[in-house]
Amino acid sequence: MDDREQGFYRFCWGGLLYGLIEIFWRGNTHWTMVLTGGACFWLLDRLDRLTGGEPQAARCVKGALLITAAELMVGLFFNRLLGYTIWDYSDKPFNLYGQICPLYTIYWYFLCYPAFWLLRLLRGGGNPGHRQFTQKSAYKRDCKRAANRV
Repeated sequence: MDDREQGFYRFCWGGLLYGLIEIFWRGNTHWTMVLTGGACFWLLDRLDRLTGGEPQAARCVKGALLITAAELMVGLFFNRLLGYTIWDYSDKPFNLYGQICPLYTIYWYFLCYPAFWLLRLLRGGGNPGHRQFTQKSAYKRDCKRAANRV
């Protein structure tokens, strides 16, 4: 499977899973949230590939900030500009335009742990929760590729 197909696959998984999370959490979802969930899952996959050697907590902080930024952009466009009322955090402390708030950034942080685990599982990374294992697996894979070139 090439990189574009994998990206599309990640997008679809992310949209489906986030839509289900929203239905479980709020009782409903919106098509924009399915698309945003897919885009965020794809972006988390890219982030995980770039920062795979960093501690899990650091990657989850970056993931939570990435999701919060996406939430702000989508919220400003659909909720504020187009007038949809998909969500409103105006009643939450320290909210920004009713679109983002620290409480949901914390939720995104904790949601990143299973998201990164699932992304590594989908990539076939062995035990996705164990960084050392995946680094050793990558090293072995690279050694095999180098041996096959000779």
